[in-house]
Amino acid sequence: MSRGAALAAVAGWLVVAAPTAAQDATPLLEAPSPVDGELTALERHLAERDRLIIERIRRQPALLLSGGASLEMEAVVAFEPARLEERMLGIRIRVEGTALTGQAAIKHLDLREVEELVRAIDLIDELLATEPGDAEARHVSRDGFGVVAKRAEGRTSFAVRLHGATDGEPVEAPVDAATLTTLRGQLEDSRLYLFQQ
Repeated sequence: MSRGAALAAVAGWLVVAAPTAAQDATPLLEAPSPVDGELTALERHLAERDRLIIERIRRQPALLLSGGASLEMEAVVAFEPARLEERMLGIRIRVEGTALTGQAAIKHLDLREVEELVRAIDLIDELLATEPGDAEARHVSRDGFGVVAKRAEGRTSFAVRLHGATDGEPVEAPVDAATLTTLRGQLEDSRLYLFQQ
């Protein structure tokens, strides 16, 4: 058997042996270099009209933030009934009790962004500790949801940061270290749920 025929046979076997389970289509539909203010793949998919879309939702318990604000996280699997293999996976976050209202208070994170945010929370305090003097470390998703750690006058504080309009000032809701840890746990739990779908 020639080398070309052997390669063709292996390629054919891989196609036949490939699992038929649905896979997350998010990486295939995301823009390679997002523009500031651009919709996430999940948000774009959910906003499409003239389609029948099903959302599987898993809600996390509400998190209390400072000043009477609260945050509710939902793991979302969105798909058309006949196209489960093209499903979109991500997280929707609703924040109430801040200056942001309506759509500005709802943030969407694609699956890749969820993983990046979990890693950022794991490292943010440690990275801040390596900086001399007053400093800030932050990670904000494309849709404007993020976390920030600040050190001022030797004191470290944490906050959830929300961006409304691209040209507006971000809104911050201070959180303690325990709440940040709970937020990280909810992100991880939601991510694991999405991987099981």
